[in-house]
Amino acid sequence: MKQELIINKIIKENNRINYIYEARGKWSDLLVKSEILFLEFDTNIEAVPDSIAIIPLLCNILPICWVFNLNITIDELDDVFYSNIDKIKDGYIKMYPEINFGGNLDVKKTIKNDYITKGSAVLFSGGVDAFNTLICHIDEKPALITVWGSDIPLSDEKGWSVVDKHHKKTANDFDIKYHAIKTNFRSFLNCNMLSNYISKRIDGSWWHEFQHGIGLIGLTAPLAYIERYKIVYIASSFTIADLGNYTCASDPTIDNHLKHSSCNTIHDGYEFNRQDKIHNICNYVDKTNKSIKLRVCWESTGGKNCCECEKCCRTMLGILTEKNDPNKFGFNFNNNIRKKMMKTVRPFAKYNHSRQYSEMQRQFIKNYKTTEIPKDLLWFSKLKIINKKPFFIVLKDKALYILKKIFSKIKNN
Repeated sequence: MKQELIINKIIKENNRINYIYEARGKWSDLLVKSEILFLEFDTNIEAVPDSIAIIPLLCNILPICWVFNLNITIDELDDVFYSNIDKIKDGYIKMYPEINFGGNLDVKKTIKNDYITKGSAVLFSGGVDAFNTLICHIDEKPALITVWGSDIPLSDEKGWSVVDKHHKKTANDFDIKYHAIKTNFRSFLNCNMLSNYISKRIDGSWWHEFQHGIGLIGLTAPLAYIERYKIVYIASSFTIADLGNYTCASDPTIDNHLKHSSCNTIHDGYEFNRQDKIHNICNYVDKTNKSIKLRVCWESTGGKNCCECEKCCRTMLGILTEKNDPNKFGFNFNNNIRKKMMKTVRPFAKYNHSRQYSEMQRQFIKNYKTTEIPKDLLWFSKLKIINKKPFFIVLKDKALYILKKIFSKIKNN
C-alpha cells in the first residue's frame, strides 16, 4: 500500500475550516482516526483561497512526511509557500543530522496570492518572550494572535476564559487588535507514537522538537490573508548565544522561511537573552507606566501563574534582579514564596537553565551593590551555578541513550 495522505476537500464555513483527507498506510497510525483538523477564527474566512487555507494542515504534517518518508497529495498550494518548503526542510535536516529526512509533497498546481499589505501580527502567549516582541514592535501596532489548543487545552474552558480576558485587556491597553484561533492541532496527531519514535533517536518530544514553531505559524495563514499582514512575528525562546547547544522546532533557520502570498515570518528577539527581555519589559513599564501582566506558568491549570514552579520562580527572580516588584507583573509574590524560592531554583541552576541563571546572576550582582542586596536574596548572589555537566554524568547519559537504542532495535525485531 502506498504511504500517502490525500487531502480531498477543505470546507470553509463562516469562521471555521475543516480538512477532509484520506490516510493510507503509515499515515493512518500517525493521525488520530476519530479527529479531523479544524480551525475556528473570530472572523469570516470563506474568502481565503484553498491554496492558502491548506497551509495550517501542511505545516502540522510536513515534518511527519519528512521524518517517516511518506507522501502527501494536494490539488493546489500558494506559490511562495511552495518555493520555500525545501528551505524549511533544510532547517530540520541541519538541526537533526541523526535523522534521515525523506518524503514527497505532490502539488498539482501552485497559485499566486499577492496582496497589498497593511499591518503585522504577533503570536502572543502573554509570556516574557511574547511581551518583549510586542513592545519592541509596538510602533507598528501589531495585532495579537493567541491559539486556544496550544498550551491551554480545549478542555480547559475556565483557563481559556482567563487567558482570553487577559489578552483582550492587553490589546485594549495597547490600542491594538486581538484575534483568537481555536483548534485541535495538537490532538489530531498521534503525538504519543510520534514522540516515542523520535525519542529513540533524539532527546525530546514531537511537540517541542518538530511541531510547535511551524505548527503555530501555519495556523495564522488564513487570518494573515484576510487581514493583509506583511509580517507575523514569533518570539524566540532561545538566543544566538545558545547556538549549537539546543534543538527546537521554533528556530530562525526554520521559522524565517515560512512565507506565503505577501506575508513573511520573523523569528523575533533572538539577539536577546531572557534577562535582557525581562529588563526590556521592566524598563518599558517604568517609562510608560503601562500595565504588563506576564503569564509564564506551565504547571497550573486555569491560565494563571502558580508562583511556585521553577518557571514562575525564574521569572520572579529575573524581575527582582531588575530591582522591580513581581506583584506588578502578574505574580502573587509574598514572604512565603520568598522562603520557598531558593529551594525551587537551586536544582535548576545545575545544568538545567544554568545559562539563564548565570546571566541573571551577573546582572543581579551588577545591579545591586553588596550592601543593598536584601537579606532574603543574598543566597542568589552566592549561588553556585554549574554550567557544564561532570564527565561521569555525561558518560551515564550516553550509556543510557545507547542502551535505549539497543532495546528499541531488539523490540522492533
